[in-house]
Amino acid sequence: MCRPSHRLLLSTDWQAPARRSIARVATLNAGAATARVRAARDFLLNHREDYATAYRDYRPPALEEFNWSLDWFDAIAADGGDRPALWIVEPDGGETRRTFAELSACSNQVANWLREHGVVRGDRVIVMLGNQVELWETILATMKLGAVIIPATPMLGPADLVDRVERGASSRTYRAPIRRSLSASRSPAG
Repeated sequence: MCRPSHRLLLSTDWQAPARRSIARVATLNAGAATARVRAARDFLLNHREDYATAYRDYRPPALEEFNWSLDWFDAIAADGGDRPALWIVEPDGGETRRTFAELSACSNQVANWLREHGVVRGDRVIVMLGNQVELWETILATMKLGAVIIPATPMLGPADLVDRVERGASSRTYRAPIRRSLSASRSPAG
């Protein structure tokens, strides 16, 4: 179900990779970090009708390291993975649904695929996908690696894409496969 190498195309030949740092896995404090974020969320929810108290007493959680995809999303997947996490309704009425567990597992596979293709913590990655499951898997995967995601519409013309690459200092671009005849004329990511 999650075969990213068949669903995403990678292009790096038109810009040299940015400076990279060694990715390190920081999971020792994940449980404590998640608990602190949940406590802050719960405080705001409990005081959503009392703005003065919420404003006066809210303290953001002090986090040395926190990875939303790993420490929050995957924690939900582990606790209640069969709950719906994504529901896409197409204009024609077609629906695609994924649970937290499905998205977590697929985003792990995509993260491993991205890592195999050289994406590391701190990389800036342009993702050119429509509102489809692969977009959300790639967003979660990119976060898991500590890379920065720059979402972009697949409708970008060459000048707009070059602008995003230059201003975003992107080292990678991922997009949905398109016919070869279009790929050369529509984006430098072809």
